[in-house]
Amino acid sequence: MSTTLAAQPVDARAVYQLAFRKEKDALRALAPLWQVTLGEGDACQQAQQQSLACFRNSGGLALIRQLERPVVLALHDDRDQAIYAVLGGLKDQTAILQLDGHARALPLSTLATMWRGDFITYWRTPPAFRMKILPGNTGPVVDWLALQLAKMDKAPAPSGKQVFDTNMQSRVYAFQMAQGLKPDGVVGATTFMLINRAVGVEEPRLQTGQTTARRDDVLHP
Repeated sequence: MSTTLAAQPVDARAVYQLAFRKEKDALRALAPLWQVTLGEGDACQQAQQQSLACFRNSGGLALIRQLERPVVLALHDDRDQAIYAVLGGLKDQTAILQLDGHARALPLSTLATMWRGDFITYWRTPPAFRMKILPGNTGPVVDWLALQLAKMDKAPAPSGKQVFDTNMQSRVYAFQMAQGLKPDGVVGATTFMLINRAVGVEEPRLQTGQTTARRDDVLHP
């Protein structure tokens, strides 16, 4: 049975001391949330072999809230050296970081002094995923997309080979607009992540709403 632990307050100096010094170590700490274990070496390459892809962006908290998933924050210490921490939750004006295996509450005002908006996370890819979907594409990923769009519309599952044609692209436009994305009709990582969330693909969620954090909630999905 999991125990409930309050996220203990932490200051900038403690973050500097407890954060990861290497990105790959932070990514390995993040991986169990997706129910995978990564060894030494390139974390993103290993993740790809387990149907995950890395996603890097500098969109800050607005995009993290939209994607609603734990991430690795690329921080800078007081000597402007790169350090990394897993962000497991957000509550009001507080970031819940995983530091040294424990949930720590850091004010967003303090986070702003060491963070420039850069982060990296994982997302679960469709079968045979290679790259974003463009008009005219076919294959297993397009078939997967057609099925997810049908689920969202509560429509019958499509049959046969699917083509990313103007009709499917129009449906993607509508989805992107509803999600607050730029409606470009191109299915890239951000659109895939929000589709995953909309249809219930098993991925961890960012913890929100409670000032206390269960240790198991942050360390496991």
